[in-house]
Amino acid sequence: MGIVIYPPTIDWEYMRQRPQHVMSMFASHGFPVIYFNKQNKEGPVLQKAAPNLYVVNHFGFFMQVLYPLLNGEKKLYWSSWSKMLGAASRFQPDTIVYDCVDDFPDWEADEMNWAHLADMIVCTADHLQQKMQQHVPGKPITMIRNGCEWSHFAAAVSMETKSLPPLPTTEGFKIGYIGAWAPWVDEELVRKVATEFPESQVIIVGPKLREDGDQLGPNVFNLGYRDYHGLPQILSYLDVCIIPFRINRITESTNPIKVYEYLAAGKRVVSTNLPEVRKLQAYVSVADNHDEFIEGVRSALRSSKEDRFSLSQFARAFSWEQRFAQIYAMLKQHSPGIISPSPDPAKLSGVLDAMAKGYQSRFIPLVHGTVNSYYETRALTEDYPMVGKLPRGEYQCFMQMESGVTLPTYERAYLEFECSAQHAATMDIIVQVGISGITWDRRQLTFRNKPDSTPFSVCKHSDYISGTISVDVTAILQQGSSVTFHLSTLQPQLIGIQKPRLTIISPQ
Repeated sequence: MGIVIYPPTIDWEYMRQRPQHVMSMFASHGFPVIYFNKQNKEGPVLQKAAPNLYVVNHFGFFMQVLYPLLNGEKKLYWSSWSKMLGAASRFQPDTIVYDCVDDFPDWEADEMNWAHLADMIVCTADHLQQKMQQHVPGKPITMIRNGCEWSHFAAAVSMETKSLPPLPTTEGFKIGYIGAWAPWVDEELVRKVATEFPESQVIIVGPKLREDGDQLGPNVFNLGYRDYHGLPQILSYLDVCIIPFRINRITESTNPIKVYEYLAAGKRVVSTNLPEVRKLQAYVSVADNHDEFIEGVRSALRSSKEDRFSLSQFARAFSWEQRFAQIYAMLKQHSPGIISPSPDPAKLSGVLDAMAKGYQSRFIPLVHGTVNSYYETRALTEDYPMVGKLPRGEYQCFMQMESGVTLPTYERAYLEFECSAQHAATMDIIVQVGISGITWDRRQLTFRNKPDSTPFSVCKHSDYISGTISVDVTAILQQGSSVTFHLSTLQPQLIGIQKPRLTIISPQ
């Protein structure tokens, strides 16, 4: 069977979403899967997360040194981010699948530019399918909606969770939302639910992608992100689950995983009028407005819990196993070579296992000094690492290892950092590396006395598939002299430099 490649989009350990579920399904059905984390991390360069499933923690080294060892193997490139379609050629895949899962406006340009590269397109919602049919007519387009890990969530049906630290003990009802506290969540609706049921607890569980989740009322509790494995216990504590989404372009094309997970846990569900949830209206209460939503919650709270088993059994038809059967049928029809047995699967597994045991990455923090031409003679000792060319001064940043730090034996070394800017698409960071035996003191470093440097590399943020800017500096460090890294840019905005470091790759 062909190797399945999932390019950097979301980290493997972050919120278990469709990509992790689909890749887990491939792996459990015998396909070797290589899943790339979005940013470089310390630890094994390639980590074996499950049988047949390998997670890449350092993009550059893996692609430079290890990926070429897989030449000759069939490769399926599966991307759920339109931007990554433009990077597919770097992986030299035999088959490209675009898994169209969202209708984010800022993804549309990449989608228009690159969707034609896909050999097959998968859609999770009717609106997405209609859009793809108009944009790439003639392409094989298959509807494969989201699902749930049924057995995982069905365990909640037989659980009796009476308390959930750190929540206070109460006899009132428990109304819960599990998912990201994101811009598409209607905070006013959540506030109304809390007000209408003051004796109840309204519980929010998920990463906070906005700042107002803790200001919704005294009986609203935002627990933040919780591990996926603990979600069945949380669901067993709840009486009713809600999907309080605004109706907009994004949510009209959303097929929420949470509705299947709620039902698998045997929970009554109340949702705003999402097109994809309307298809489940026989089992889910769908509201056209806030008043109907409140009444839906009230009715669900009055309902008997005896139907929890039938709700859970209904959700079984939407398991990821069922969804993968659709994926397999699609591949069998349009790319049979990918699902053909490998000539020597044991040999391929051995190669991947050896890679997973082969190399380790380690971060070595760098000391930074930021200077600004507007304050030509001032040492800006409290400024964060940043670069930028502004009307009132150009920011540049210098980095070096702490005094006395000795590098261990290594095979490759990289200057690395993540960066952020108001207009990320315009980031064009020019990295200059100064090589000298002279170190500098942050307390005395100014724009006027900054070290001279020799241009070494130009890093355009858009050129990087991974979210980490990574510059191979092995040859420079091997010269043995003290090294200053000099970062600057010609972009007319401030660009923040996050976690500047040397990353060294060593044999385990």
